[in-house]
Amino acid sequence: MLLFPFICFGQNLNGYKYATVNSSYEYSDGTKDKYGVANQIANELSGIGIRVINDNREKWPKDALSNPCLVLSISWHHSSGGLPHSANSGFSIRNCNGSVLYSDERFSTCFGCYYQANVKNATRKSLKGLSSKYSFNSSLTPEMQLPDVELTNETESSLTTYYDSNILHDIEGIYKSTEEGGNSYTIGIKKYGRLFKAIIIEADYQHWKKGEVKIILNQTATKGVYSCSYYLGNKQKKELFLIVENPGLLTFKIDDASEAQFIKMYPINTGVSNGRSSGEWCGNGSGFFISENGYIVTNHHVIDKASEIEVEFKYQNEIKEFSAKVIQTDATNDLAILKIDDDNFSNVGALPYTFRTRSVDVGTDVFTLGYPKALTIMGKEIKFTDGRISSKTGFKGDITTYQSTAPIQPGNSGGPLFDFKGNLIGINNAKIITEDVEGVSYSIKSSYLLNLIDVLPETIPLPSSTQLASKSLTEQIKILSDYVVLIKVK
Repeated sequence: MLLFPFICFGQNLNGYKYATVNSSYEYSDGTKDKYGVANQIANELSGIGIRVINDNREKWPKDALSNPCLVLSISWHHSSGGLPHSANSGFSIRNCNGSVLYSDERFSTCFGCYYQANVKNATRKSLKGLSSKYSFNSSLTPEMQLPDVELTNETESSLTTYYDSNILHDIEGIYKSTEEGGNSYTIGIKKYGRLFKAIIIEADYQHWKKGEVKIILNQTATKGVYSCSYYLGNKQKKELFLIVENPGLLTFKIDDASEAQFIKMYPINTGVSNGRSSGEWCGNGSGFFISENGYIVTNHHVIDKASEIEVEFKYQNEIKEFSAKVIQTDATNDLAILKIDDDNFSNVGALPYTFRTRSVDVGTDVFTLGYPKALTIMGKEIKFTDGRISSKTGFKGDITTYQSTAPIQPGNSGGPLFDFKGNLIGINNAKIITEDVEGVSYSIKSSYLLNLIDVLPETIPLPSSTQLASKSLTEQIKILSDYVVLIKVK
């Protein structure tokens, strides 16, 4: 079969200073480039002033690392020409974005010649057009044409503030690397939901901006293993895995010939908080649904400075866990509204209670549901306590809270306070612990929660069911327990 030449002229090559030539093509006998095709291409490029450099980026010249668009990428191939004593040989030239700028393929036949001679002759023919049309001209240096990557508003200052103010996952922090020819990056890794993003703080590469995302890491089901989207110096994305044995030293294996190492510089001591590994939940609170589609109320102090929030409750007859995010907060009244942010959640169905917004009388029987010390000594089963409203005002006469005799413990915070007709009257938030005072608890009045709901980004219909009013206390507890959630924070 005879092949006609295929030539593509996409862009003037004169401004390109360097080229890499793929020399790793391996034959069935284990040899590489045994016919010298890569050498022929390298010699031809050198003749027109384009310097052939190592395809290992760590050995690139500094200006090529700073501007990868100075570098062309050459791939080549050859095959039998379909006739005895014949061969096809060709190559293609791509820019830093992978676009083909030039390609050519030629046919050679020489009866009585070895295949190697025909490959060499076909390669020579395919290269002939280069030397007749191009020669390096530094005044035509190509503009940077790199892909866009995500740009954040993060700075070294904002990241440091985040690290200093939160309980961190082991992998979070500021890292520095020396990679790709000795040039360096300084990055800050921060958790965003289920992802970790490595954000550029400083880079020796002029085309990397502060705030751009260099690496995106996603935890897998295997502890210490992350799937990664790693953006190379030319911003091309490479998918790979990261195995973390020491969170102070992250090693990304780019390919068989190169890797990038990042050493943690800040914070110096991370990984332990209050005697607990940062990979574990550091505390818990309680919360309850205020809408079918996943809005949940808790205390502001429960989720304040949390980097990760998870809610756990009975869903479709099974105890399940879902990620949640903060939607609205009111630090003054110690309230927060979360929303489940998880594709595995749809809704919980109609809520069986209603809000009582007018103050209840002193002496009203009340009860709480929640998860006190659920992650330590008291277990995850929901807990019930009861008592009476002992005052319409709270600590030092605070009109926003009730004082009650219903016992609450750490972990009850954010849970609901109901009257015996199943009406929501408050949100539990504090107790007094002194030597001379016992049995005093405080709950935020439900009317103050309504003010926070009013400023949500979407309007939600408030629960208004009275179905619990005619049921016994045990029946009420059984029904309400499905709408009270355990909140875990990191």
